[in-house]
Amino acid sequence: MTVALILAAKGNDVTTTQPHRTLLEVAGILAERGIGAVIVTGGDGEVLGILSERDIVRSVGRHGVDVLKDSVSKHMTSRVVTARMDESSIGRWSR
Repeated sequence: MTVALILAAKGNDVTTTQPHRTLLEVAGILAERGIGAVIVTGGDGEVLGILSERDIVRSVGRHGVDVLKDSVSKHMTSRVVTARMDESSIGRWSR
Protein backbone atom coordinates (compact mmCIF):
# COMPACT_ATOMS: atom_id res chain seq x y z
CA MET A 1 0.00 0.00 0.00
CA THR A 2 1.42 3.37 -0.97
CA VAL A 3 1.45 6.50 1.13
CA ALA A 4 -0.98 8.06 -1.36
CA LEU A 5 -3.52 5.25 -0.79
CA ILE A 6 -3.20 5.54 2.99
CA LEU A 7 -3.80 9.29 2.85
CA ALA A 8 -6.72 8.84 0.47
CA ALA A 9 -8.42 6.77 3.17
CA LYS A 10 -7.25 8.74 6.22
CA GLY A 11 -7.17 12.26 4.83
CA ASN A 12 -4.17 14.52 4.49
CA ASP A 13 -4.93 17.33 6.94
CA VAL A 14 -1.87 18.27 8.97
CA THR A 15 -2.03 20.10 12.27
CA THR A 16 0.97 22.19 13.24
CA THR A 17 2.07 24.03 16.35
CA GLN A 18 4.90 26.31 17.37
CA PRO A 19 7.82 25.22 19.57
CA HIS A 20 7.00 27.72 22.34
CA ARG A 21 3.51 26.29 23.02
CA THR A 22 3.16 24.22 26.20
CA LEU A 23 2.60 20.49 26.35
CA LEU A 24 -0.76 21.18 28.02
CA GLU A 25 -1.85 23.41 25.14
CA VAL A 26 -0.90 20.78 22.58
CA ALA A 27 -2.55 18.00 24.59
CA GLY A 28 -5.76 20.03 24.35
CA ILE A 29 -5.36 20.37 20.57
CA LEU A 30 -4.79 16.63 20.19
CA ALA A 31 -7.88 15.82 22.28
CA GLU A 32 -10.07 18.40 20.55
CA ARG A 33 -9.17 17.21 17.06
CA GLY A 34 -8.98 13.51 17.86
CA ILE A 35 -5.45 13.17 16.50
CA GLY A 36 -2.26 11.59 17.83
CA ALA A 37 0.46 14.05 16.83
CA VAL A 38 1.24 17.54 15.58
CA ILE A 39 4.09 18.81 13.43
CA VAL A 40 6.20 21.48 15.13
CA THR A 41 7.11 24.29 12.75
CA GLY A 42 9.16 27.45 12.91
CA GLY A 43 7.94 30.90 11.92
CA ASP A 44 8.89 30.25 8.31
CA GLY A 45 6.97 26.95 8.19
CA GLU A 46 10.13 24.84 8.43
CA VAL A 47 9.56 21.46 10.10
CA LEU A 48 11.40 21.42 13.43
CA GLY A 49 9.97 18.22 14.86
CA ILE A 50 6.90 16.23 15.79
CA LEU A 51 5.10 15.91 19.12
CA SER A 52 2.92 12.87 19.74
CA GLU A 53 0.65 11.71 22.52
CA ARG A 54 3.36 9.18 23.34
CA ASP A 55 5.95 11.96 23.74
CA ILE A 56 3.66 13.76 26.19
CA VAL A 57 2.84 10.64 28.22
CA ARG A 58 6.49 9.63 28.45
CA SER A 59 7.48 13.11 29.59
CA VAL A 60 4.79 13.13 32.28
CA GLY A 61 5.81 9.64 33.35
CA ARG A 62 9.47 10.62 33.68
CA HIS A 63 9.13 14.11 35.13
CA GLY A 64 5.62 14.45 36.63
CA VAL A 65 2.66 16.63 35.70
CA ASP A 66 4.56 19.90 36.06
CA VAL A 67 6.18 19.05 32.72
CA LEU A 68 2.89 20.06 31.08
CA LYS A 69 4.01 23.67 31.59
CA ASP A 70 7.16 23.06 29.51
CA SER A 71 7.52 24.16 25.92
CA VAL A 72 6.96 21.69 23.12
CA SER A 73 10.56 22.17 21.94
CA LYS A 74 11.87 20.46 25.10
CA HIS A 75 9.93 17.25 24.45
CA MET A 76 9.35 16.94 20.72
CA THR A 77 11.05 14.40 18.51
CA SER A 78 13.45 16.39 16.32
CA ARG A 79 14.17 13.65 13.80
CA VAL A 80 11.16 13.56 11.49
CA VAL A 81 10.96 10.74 8.96
CA THR A 82 9.21 11.62 5.72
CA ALA A 83 8.03 9.62 2.73
CA ARG A 84 7.09 10.28 -0.88
CA MET A 85 3.51 9.69 -2.00
CA ASP A 86 4.56 6.77 -4.21
CA GLU A 87 6.46 4.92 -1.48
CA SER A 88 5.08 1.70 -0.08
CA SER A 89 4.36 1.37 3.62
CA ILE A 90 5.51 -2.24 3.54
CA GLY A 91 9.02 -2.57 4.85
CA ARG A 92 9.76 1.14 5.14
CA TRP A 93 8.95 1.48 8.82
CA SER A 94 9.69 -2.09 9.84
CA ARG A 95 13.46 -1.66 9.46
